[in-house]
Amino acid sequence: MKWLDNGAIPTDTVRAILSYKGAMMLHHLHGGVNKGAFTAEEADAKFAAWMTEKETKVQGKREQLAATKAELNAEKFKAEAKVKEAKALKNALSGCTVYFALDERGKSLTSPQFADLLQDHMNQGHSTIGFCLGGPDGLDESLRVSASYVLSFGAMTWPHMMARVMLLEQIYRAQQILAGHPYHRS
Repeated sequence: MKWLDNGAIPTDTVRAILSYKGAMMLHHLHGGVNKGAFTAEEADAKFAAWMTEKETKVQGKREQLAATKAELNAEKFKAEAKVKEAKALKNALSGCTVYFALDERGKSLTSPQFADLLQDHMNQGHSTIGFCLGGPDGLDESLRVSASYVLSFGAMTWPHMMARVMLLEQIYRAQQILAGHPYHRS
């Protein structure tokens, strides 16, 4: 039954093999009855237990395959959602000359460093800078790769709406730093 352990799906052929094995097992048990090793009732009980064991293995494999299929479908759905999200974000960013992606694998900056980064891009003539914040499963890799800079708010996970507020606060703080307002952490 190694093929079942390796994830094969029971088919009519498999059922036929099990039927053949069942017939051989029944023949073997009747041989034991004929030799007086056990009674016909004991042979029937052993055969029923053998069949139950085989059916349990087959059912377990069916359930395992169904669970694996469900996991694969969930992963496929997530990947498709990321691609759709990436297309929507690219459309939203189409008017931006550059954009920054926010991703947990990005670089963490201090507020003055972030202000300097924005100033550098503005000095290069970029009048419209976009920010790209992904959904619950993160950004599609194509957005990360094509971003001018990949930022991070640290290794912690933040709720999407909280990350948006934090980004707005950092943009405001950067604007205040660039305008010459005193920064209490300098």
